[in-house]
Amino acid sequence: MGGPPELGRPQNFVEGFVGLIKEMGLQNRVLGVELWEKAPAVDVDLTWHEFDAMRRALPEAKLVDAGSMIWEQRMIKTPFEIGVIRELAKIATNGFKVGLESIREGVTEQEIVIKMYQAMLAEGLWDVPMFSRVPMRGPGHYHAGILAPQATVLKREIC
Repeated sequence: MGGPPELGRPQNFVEGFVGLIKEMGLQNRVLGVELWEKAPAVDVDLTWHEFDAMRRALPEAKLVDAGSMIWEQRMIKTPFEIGVIRELAKIATNGFKVGLESIREGVTEQEIVIKMYQAMLAEGLWDVPMFSRVPMRGPGHYHAGILAPQATVLKREIC
């Protein structure tokens, strides 16, 4: 969340969230947020500092954990969302196919990923998927980890 300050856009998540809550007149209500108190293994994109800043900016509000409810609602998809997911799956599948077909001795991991993304962008993808992280395996990588591609040149390994 963010945008040009000269257009009055919030500069960070907390500013945007607090502004929206106040605009809606909800600053003294019970607000469900994704804290995951019951499932600490789930990664939440909200830092303690952000949560604390929200709490301090909304002293009359009661912030409660709504993680389970939010994720249950996220499982329900509209026909539009289903169509988008299908189209993105098709684009990603083709990108990975291009990547697999470009694997050969002498190319780098980065060159393979560039070919994958070029194929995806050519099919209509407008943003880069997965922040340049793909399953990598080999020297310098964890076994089947999701890591950024390196300038590592691929070599044929004879087992």
